[in-house]
Amino acid sequence: MNRSKIALIVALVVLAVGYVIWNGVTQPKIAPLTPEPIPTASSPAPDLLVYLIKRWPTIFEASLPIRPIYTVAARDLPKYMAWNLPTAVQFIGNGITLVRIEDDTSVYTVVLRLNADRFTVAEIFKGVGSFSAAAWQTLVTKYGAGTYPITTYTTSLIREGRVVAFDQLTLVPENVFDTNYWNGN
Repeated sequence: MNRSKIALIVALVVLAVGYVIWNGVTQPKIAPLTPEPIPTASSPAPDLLVYLIKRWPTIFEASLPIRPIYTVAARDLPKYMAWNLPTAVQFIGNGITLVRIEDDTSVYTVVLRLNADRFTVAEIFKGVGSFSAAAWQTLVTKYGAGTYPITTYTTSLIREGRVVAFDQLTLVPENVFDTNYWNGN
């Protein structure tokens, strides 16, 4: 072999080694994927809420025996009609939630129970977005826990006679599942 071919091979080897070293130093190291923690029924309400929202299509949509009703023309409907995200969520016991869902014609309140890694439907109230104080207390007694600190998240409410809307479910002190709240009592 002549000197020019040897020099070319050496140069290519040096470039290849240099590229491998440079690439190993400058490229970010990718951490191994760690599974997202699954909350338990005793997890704090914010953790349960995040899990519920992130897993909405797989945990909730798949197990809900009712479908939303839309008033748009059938040709405009997606093949899979999905519920919008909840407009209100209230934690009434360890892993027990009241969830208000709506489409453009109906409102439902669904009682969900966290079992292992999925929420299951305990009861559905069609056409009901809030309850009388007595009916709400009955739900809390039936499904919740008397000593559990009830927490409510909502996307909208009324304060001082004005509608307040939030971009996402927001922790509020009001009980938006109580009809008396909406009636101003």
